[in-house]
Order: sequence, then C-alpha cells, then structure tokens
Amino acid sequence: MDNRASEETDQQRERRAERCKAYYERNKAAILAQRKVSRAANAGIIAIQRKSYRAANRQQISESNRSYKEQHRMELLEGNRVYRCVHSEQLAEAKHAYNVAHKEDNARCNRTWRESHKAEKSSYERAYRGVHLEELLERNRLYHREHRDEILPKCHAYREANRNIIAERQRVWRATSRGIEVVREHGHARRAREHQATGYGYTTSALIEARHEVWGHRCYICGKQETKEDRLQTDHVKPLIKGGPHFPCNLRPICPSCNASKRDKWPYALAYGKGGK
Repeated sequence: MDNRASEETDQQRERRAERCKAYYERNKAAILAQRKVSRAANAGIIAIQRKSYRAANRQQISESNRSYKEQHRMELLEGNRVYRCVHSEQLAEAKHAYNVAHKEDNARCNRTWRESHKAEKSSYERAYRGVHLEELLERNRLYHREHRDEILPKCHAYREANRNIIAERQRVWRATSRGIEVVREHGHARRAREHQATGYGYTTSALIEARHEVWGHRCYICGKQETKEDRLQTDHVKPLIKGGPHFPCNLRPICPSCNASKRDKWPYALAYGKGGK
C-alpha cells in the first residue's frame, strides 16, 4: 500500500507539473506582464532582498559565477564581441559621458594605480614599445604633423620655463653609453657633411664670428641676446643635409632653443625682423 501511494503521488506530481507548464505556455504574455508590474511596484523591496541575499551568499555566488564563466568562456566572449559590434556607438557615447562625469575620480584612481604599480607599468611599457616601436613612431609623427601649431608653442614655453632642468637632463644623458655613442655619431656625420659642403676650407672661425657681429650677437629667429650663460650657436640657414653651402652668407647666429626647433627644415618660415636685421 505504501509503495502504491508513493507511485500515485509521483504520478500526481508529474501531472501537476505538466498542467502548470501548459498553463504557463497558454498565459505566458499575461504572466510576464504581471511579473513586470509586480517588480516595478516592489522594486525597493526586491533590491533590499537581493542585496541581503548577495551579502549572505557572497562566496557561493562568486564560486557559481566563476564556474559558469569557465564552462561558457567562448560563448561569453563571442556574445560580448557581437554586442560591442552592434552597440559600438551607444557604448562609445556612454563611456564618454561616464568619463566626463567622473573625470576627477578617474584621474585619482589612475594616479593611485600608477604609483602603486610603477615597476609593473614600466616593464609593460618597455615590452610594448619594443614590439610596436615603428607603429608608435608613425603615430607620433602623424599626430605632430596634424597638431604642429598647437605643439610648437607649448614646447617653446616649456623649454623657456625649464631651461636648467633640460640642460641637466641632457648632460646626464650624454654621459650614458648611449648618449656618448649618439653624440659621437652625430659629430662624425656633421663633420662629413661640412667636408663635402661647398665653402669648406674657406670659412674660418673669424668669418663666423663676423657673421655673429653682423647680427648683433642676437638669434636671427627670436632676437635673443647672447650672454655668457647662454651662448649662441651657428646655424646653416639652408641645412647642410639639404645641400646648403658652408659659406658665410649661409651662416647666422641662433639660440639653442630655436636651433632645436628648426633642426634641418628647409625652407623654414622665419619672422624676419625679430633678430633686428
């Protein structure tokens, strides 16, 4: 009798489950709408209940989520990729809005992270630059070309405000093995260009000094006056590497800052008159 009652109970349970399933399928839309209304009306209570449940079962929930992610890793990655592709514009707008609204918080978090992970960050950046060096250089060159009018004034202002710091930094760098090698290579290349340039052997140090006097010992670009602390350099207006001669007519005094900005540009747009000539 006990076994028969148990079998009947199991059969009743199965039939009840089938009837519930059939009822749900027939009234699915109405049930879902009712649930939605109920959740909206009891949103505060539901949120408190969920928060309490998560606090009481944090470890269990973490383990369950970790296990699910490990079992469905490829499916989740593919779903995320598809979602980002479909909603790329909405995600970009939401990210921008969040960054604008939390600018100070993001800056503080980033600063804290960088300070606590200096060694890790430096190691990662070195490895990344080693692999993507050409890509980074090309990106920097493109950015400088597009924002040249913005970058040059900032660089000039920085050099003027931090002249001593830059000089000390360069002095320390030139003392390194790499700095010594670069300076030596640069000197060899420049002397080779001077030897091959028209006018080499004719232009003496006295003629170069005379050219400085013609310009009043002022930088021919910005007009800066030469002092004992800030000595002027001699610039080839048309660079040697671009075929410029080593005659006095192509030589003019220039300050280190303007010389660093001009480099080997040709033709170079000058604001004539600043130097007084």
